[in-house]
Amino acid sequence: MQVETGSQSLACNLLRTKYSRDASFEYVEPKPNTSSFWRGVLKCRDVIKLGRRWLIGDETYVNFWLDIWVGNEPLLQSALVDGVDTSFLFPSRGIDEILSFGQEKAKVCDLVNWSAQFAMTLWLIWKSRNALIFQQQVDKLSKVWFMARKLAREHPSISASTGGLIRGSDGEWLAGFLVNIGTLDSLVAELWGLREGLLLAKQRRLWPLVVELDASMIVHMVKNGVPDSHPCSVLVADVMALIAEGWTMKFVIYTRKKNKCADYLANLAQTTTLGTTLLDEPPTILVPLLDKDISGPPTVRI
Repeated sequence: MQVETGSQSLACNLLRTKYSRDASFEYVEPKPNTSSFWRGVLKCRDVIKLGRRWLIGDETYVNFWLDIWVGNEPLLQSALVDGVDTSFLFPSRGIDEILSFGQEKAKVCDLVNWSAQFAMTLWLIWKSRNALIFQQQVDKLSKVWFMARKLAREHPSISASTGGLIRGSDGEWLAGFLVNIGTLDSLVAELWGLREGLLLAKQRRLWPLVVELDASMIVHMVKNGVPDSHPCSVLVADVMALIAEGWTMKFVIYTRKKNKCADYLANLAQTTTLGTTLLDEPPTILVPLLDKDISGPPTVRI
């Protein structure tokens, strides 16, 4: 039938435009307002199928997955993953372990959100695969698993907190703060802590100020801004407004190991109530760390 074979005659083009549009003649569904002529054509489809030959031609109406290439059913129905034997890929004990992940009876992932663990594991497997192909670098399975667990722990399912302190030019304590934010990710926690620290410095007129952070991404965001659609846009705008007042001299990037006092306060904030707690005096346990920062003795880092 010329309508199905793609004939460009005026009559065929009219029928295709009105009734079949982009669909193949074989898959066109009849409509309530269809003419009696077209309903008659559709009723004859089964007869037409018996006497036709299939020529791919210009591939306009070929459907790779739904057309019956061989056998008596479309390729899609015979190519499902469930129909492929994959028993050779994993030992039986390995499959049981994988299936137990994320369940209440599982002995792993107890402190890590399963959705975060799963996403991080897939991403790191993909990353390791690329390293193997393009750099001939082989990552151990234990390394992939360790990194996936580490990254998943930073997922917003874990309660977020931040903290910081303001010290004088000689390293002495001037003020500090703790912020228990709730369920948020680490990026928001870092920005929140920066904003609270700048507000505290402004309220107590402690300037000029050198800001020490352990996240270079935060510095980039507050220097260059983010789109309004960014989930952290409000926090970034607040920080940029405080910086624009001109009493923040510069930003310095430090690792957490080099800024143990701020790291301790961020962890301590987990034990406080939601919100901001201001500290006029340092916690007793923090005093030795402050003294070490002032005296500057060498620290062994592994």
